[in-house]
Amino acid sequence: MMELDKKLTLAIHKLGKPLLPFWEFLSEYGLLAFLFFFFGLWMAADWWSYALLMVSGAVGVCFAATYSLRFVFRRARPDFMKTDYKLFHVKANEYSFPSLHATISGALATSVSLVVLEITTHQYALPAVIFLAIVAVLVTVSRIMVGVHYLSDILAGLAVGIGLTLLIL
Repeated sequence: MMELDKKLTLAIHKLGKPLLPFWEFLSEYGLLAFLFFFFGLWMAADWWSYALLMVSGAVGVCFAATYSLRFVFRRARPDFMKTDYKLFHVKANEYSFPSLHATISGALATSVSLVVLEITTHQYALPAVIFLAIVAVLVTVSRIMVGVHYLSDILAGLAVGIGLTLLIL
């Protein structure tokens, strides 16, 4: 199973090589898109304290769960992909399973989508939910493209982020 994961990860990584600067930017700053989107909603409504509590609670629980799972699984980061990507925010000894970027992307996309669905009509919520899902997928895939995660790392991260968020909210 690990060999299949490695092959799929390498195949995905190779597809993204021509756009590596884009993936590096997305990997570093993609999560900010959620925050800007949420901040815009927050400033436009009077339900900000409720929304802030929901989103920050989901992200906090998912963050703690991911770090707990990392110390259970202790999976090393991929070392078979040659990349010049500099991991300013990742220590060499940090584990990769599940992906924290994927977990937080899943948690943010799900929690902000739930807030949007609750406060607006579905006609206006659908474009927002689609946008959030696209950003989550792009940020998550960027972690493979820059060579710091396996496919299973990001799939597990998304499952943790979305699953825990739906469970607690």
